[in-house]
Amino acid sequence: MTTLTTRLFTRPETRRWAITGLAVLASLAVLVVVVAALGANPARAATSLLRGALGSRFGLGETLTIASVLMLTGLAAAIPFRAGLWNIGGEGQMYAGAVATTAVAFGLPAGVPHAVHVLACLAAGVVGGALWGLVPGLLKVRFGANEVITTLMLVYVAIYLVDGGISHWWPSRAQTTPPIPESATPATILAGMSVTWASLAAVLAVPLAWFVLFRTHLGFEIRATGDNVRAAQLAGIEPPRVRVLAFVIGGAFGGAAGAIAVIAISQALVSNFSGSFGYIGIAVALMARLHPAWMVGSALLFSVLRVGANQMQVSTGLDPSSGDLLVAVFVLTLMAFHVIRVKQLDSMRR
Repeated sequence: MTTLTTRLFTRPETRRWAITGLAVLASLAVLVVVVAALGANPARAATSLLRGALGSRFGLGETLTIASVLMLTGLAAAIPFRAGLWNIGGEGQMYAGAVATTAVAFGLPAGVPHAVHVLACLAAGVVGGALWGLVPGLLKVRFGANEVITTLMLVYVAIYLVDGGISHWWPSRAQTTPPIPESATPATILAGMSVTWASLAAVLAVPLAWFVLFRTHLGFEIRATGDNVRAAQLAGIEPPRVRVLAFVIGGAFGGAAGAIAVIAISQALVSNFSGSFGYIGIAVALMARLHPAWMVGSALLFSVLRVGANQMQVSTGLDPSSGDLLVAVFVLTLMAFHVIRVKQLDSMRR
């Protein structure tokens, strides 16, 4: 038994995840200190945070729904990262997917079967995000444009695209379109919870991403390109083609997140709807060490912090911006413990 235990904890992968677990606990301890510094009772804050995120059917439904979105934005970042590219534009890919979803939601004629309408909306979001990811990919391989800059700038273009859609294509009096047709909204899975079949589809995207990365030739090319471009070229791989495809796949996941935001969360296209989920997805991906298998747990943890913070603010009287502050402190602390690292070369190897 001792030999087996020693073997398990001397394996690099096991040791790495044990260190990650300890770092997460240490990060939560730092959050306790921050809450106390803000003038709130840490025990009461923690209790209300967990109660808000997990203590009711409504709260649990919100947590699972937001987690499904973060899984997708995490994958949107992780796939290009695996190819050695920084995709900072998950937010923009979400917005592009949301616009495409809204266009299909309002554009299909009345009487379309419910399942067909919902699937068409999801497909439109995937295509919209993929096309938005194609742009920085082509700019990278054709002109050598820095993908950090191009993906970030495209976020603002996509935001104006959403605002233009609300103002001109589907106008209403508020900063939102009219509600999308009922046939475009997915049904909930359980009564009293906001989790829909669309969120379940997001969960299925995780094993799909794992299969693509580790069981297909394209996935091997993506990982090989990210590990060593020169070696990939010597092996007959075309890094420019792989990089474009990695951006397209990442954008598709980001667009799917935008689709869920429209048809399953707000049931309309809303200005500034994302809640920075595209940016949080970067932290989700890095905490999961760019591996789809760990994306679910990472997304759930960030979702609990995000959803539970609302109840915590009400119970403790903290400023409404304290929820975002806690997420930021959590990310920075994980970076300090090297759980989230800018250089993920070790993590990009299975």
